[in-house]
Amino acid sequence: MVVLNPARALHELLTSWFHDLSRDAKTNRGYAGTPRPDVAADMRSGIRLLTAVEAAIQLLGERGRAVTVYERHLPALTFMINTWPNGWVDQPSSSIYDEAAMDILELLAHQIDADLLARDQLTEDALKSVVNEARSLLSQDDTLSPKLRWYLGRLFNEIDNALSDEANAYVFDLGSAIDRLWVAPWG
Repeated sequence: MVVLNPARALHELLTSWFHDLSRDAKTNRGYAGTPRPDVAADMRSGIRLLTAVEAAIQLLGERGRAVTVYERHLPALTFMINTWPNGWVDQPSSSIYDEAAMDILELLAHQIDADLLARDQLTEDALKSVVNEARSLLSQDDTLSPKLRWYLGRLFNEIDNALSDEANAYVFDLGSAIDRLWVAPWG
């Protein structure tokens, strides 16, 4: 899974935990034993996302953005991840699920979108130019196998589709595009 905005992904993960307390978390007590694989995977995902969030906060700070409020809420987010699922079941959810930290995490996701993931029109135009030049060179190169030419053409089409979807405010599904490109040589 490709994650472009770790703060948004972590927010979605923690929110899903909060709304899905129907999981049988009590069967996972005693981590001296082996936790259920799905719970362990959830925790690892949360830790990976939190690490990426910390890196994004550091990068924002290096770019001169105010990050103190984000840093101040990292311990609460860490606590939420580290207490999943047992603490969420044993304690009232309001004492574990820190709404202020979640609100700050949502604001951070918007900040990451605006400052770290935003592309300007020049970047998009440059990408279109490179794709068009590569497409032109591909049509002139007789040394490539037909299969490779076809695959590269598919790659260029996927890039065009991504730019078009974004320009039309559609959400581009990177995972599906990767799947289509992975199977393209055998399709």
